[in-house]
Amino acid sequence: VKAMNGTVSSAYSNDSSKINVPVIPPAPTGLQVSTSRSGGNDTVTMNWSKPAGSITSYVVQYATNSTFTQNVVTSTVNTTTFVKSGFTRNRTYYLRVQAVNQSGSSSWSNSVSVRTP
Repeated sequence: VKAMNGTVSSAYSNDSSKINVPVIPPAPTGLQVSTSRSGGNDTVTMNWSKPAGSITSYVVQYATNSTFTQNVVTSTVNTTTFVKSGFTRNRTYYLRVQAVNQSGSSSWSNSVSVRTP
């Protein structure tokens, strides 16, 4: 590396360093979804498998249609489990997850549909 200011420049430095940048992670796999009802409150629980490589967080989405264009809700979590209460009773939801690291976001996992009790 050498610094330049107009026509004046420094000598090259002797230091070099290597930066390891992780690759964008693959999509999470094994997405499983379950529902429960307690005291009039519908809860959805999602679990999935961590993909290989460095993962800093996960982005979870659920929606009321399979193309994820209606009533979409997005949450960020740091574990391979997502638990959310307050879903509308007797309604179908579609859920998916993606992995995130310093280099970017994976593609979405397969989507899973679930009907609340």
